Amino acid sequence: MEPPFSFTRHARQLSSLLGVALGFIGLILLIFVVHAHPAFIAVLAVLLSPAIWDLVVNARAEMQVNDTTLSWRVGRRAGEVALSDIERVKAVTTLDLSQRATVFTRSGKKLYIPSPCMPPSRTFDAQMINRKVPFHRALF
Repeated sequence: MEPPFSFTRHARQLSSLLGVALGFIGLILLIFVVHAHPAFIAVLAVLLSPAIWDLVVNARAEMQVNDTTLSWRVGRRAGEVALSDIERVKAVTTLDLSQRATVFTRSGKKLYIPSPCMPPSRTFDAQMINRKVPFHRALF
């Protein structure tokens, strides 16, 4: 019997703050040094807005795994599945090195675990393997 596993991540992290700060510095350089067109600056500012919103809201993402269920929650999105209902789990590392996972259930449904909920890859892999859940990791 494995002990319960819990993973929590908050959006307000040093890497997020640095990314938004670098984005702002880039916008300022484009405005004052390169003299970029205001429409181009507006498009880039809109692309930066989700990161700013995440920092303001400080959304919490979490995943729990115990001997009977796998559950996750980020913002208003949540999901839960019994381990006995899982046919297999496919985890993917994407080109931007983020982690994604899809849970295939015995009833044929696909459940997507949001990327912010995912713990480090080796930790997630170990949790699935230790609980005898059929598991596959793919790159890209």
